[in-house]
Amino acid sequence: GDLCFITPKKWMRAGYGESTRKFFAENTNPKTLIDFAGQKIFESATVDTNILLYEKAKNQGQTQACTVKENCIDNISVYIKHNTGLSSFDKSDSWVVLSPIEAEIKQKIEKIGTPLKEWDINIYRGILTGFNDAFIISGEKKDQLIKEDPKSAEIIRPILRGRDIKRYGYEFADLYLITTFPSLKINIDKYPAVRDYLKSFGKRLEQTGEPGSRKKTNNKWFETQDSISYWEDFYKQKIMYSEIVREPQFYLDKVGKFFPEATTFIMSGKHIEFLYHILHSHAITYFFKTFYAGGGLGENGYRYKKAFLELLPIPLISPEKQLVFINLVREILQKKAKGSQTEAGERQIDLLVYDLYSLSAQEIAEIEISKSK
Repeated sequence: GDLCFITPKKWMRAGYGESTRKFFAENTNPKTLIDFAGQKIFESATVDTNILLYEKAKNQGQTQACTVKENCIDNISVYIKHNTGLSSFDKSDSWVVLSPIEAEIKQKIEKIGTPLKEWDINIYRGILTGFNDAFIISGEKKDQLIKEDPKSAEIIRPILRGRDIKRYGYEFADLYLITTFPSLKINIDKYPAVRDYLKSFGKRLEQTGEPGSRKKTNNKWFETQDSISYWEDFYKQKIMYSEIVREPQFYLDKVGKFFPEATTFIMSGKHIEFLYHILHSHAITYFFKTFYAGGGLGENGYRYKKAFLELLPIPLISPEKQLVFINLVREILQKKAKGSQTEAGERQIDLLVYDLYSLSAQEIAEIEISKSK
């Protein structure tokens, strides 16, 4: 038999839709999938919708798929006929409906690029303290604790939150983290000023899981909730970024100055400066949002979730070729600092990216169109 559903579209990419996609992929033959994106097709629908037609048969991997990107309510069948391509939805991964030209681009970049999960890099989440009011302090409180006991400086570090990170930079909110990670096995009595400060929060720092206390763990009362076995990466050169954004916003911490708060993620390892510069390019942003981002958030938002970001294919080029990108972005940043225009330099970066993937004029035109959207 055949079944046809009109549903909200979130299940196609969202994490909670994985089991649904798995069921369809393994137990049905998806024949037609129409993604209406943000188009208002059904008057009573308050969410973005799609139509899925499938049959009780073995998955043939030949789904007629289309994304409706414009208002075509008066000639919807014609639009779908001219904009439908074949897609294979045979896994529980995100179901992304691509036009023929988008499918060509995706196939090409995946053939040429190397997924970030195969690079020699690490992606980590920032620190979950379990009680920010105690462990995240102001600059004034930091100065006070160090004045009372200079050794306090050994376990206090400046932090960046996701909201503090901007495109190519940051806005420091003068906030600091008390770094009593369980993995450090700190003797809190060696830091009396910090110890007495934390004690002032009383039972709220106890980790019993009871109302008013922190999540139950085996950690000591003065320790953060996260053990953070990768804390040494915080001292290294690293990319810091916010997971939920409207545009690429990465900051390169060259000297390991900042620690990441729970809403901040870091990327450390090899070729970090090259990745930092290329991740800001329009072309790479287009690849990520279109093929790997797992669906949008609101009108323009998207999410640099680790599982999505690791799929992004980027050519692992020689250090000499990387230097071309690095030097070009350094020039752009110098111009930005002086208040000068940087459009020409940023355009040059995109052209270099297109060349890395050997994209055709038609494929480049498709990407360029997205700039105005």
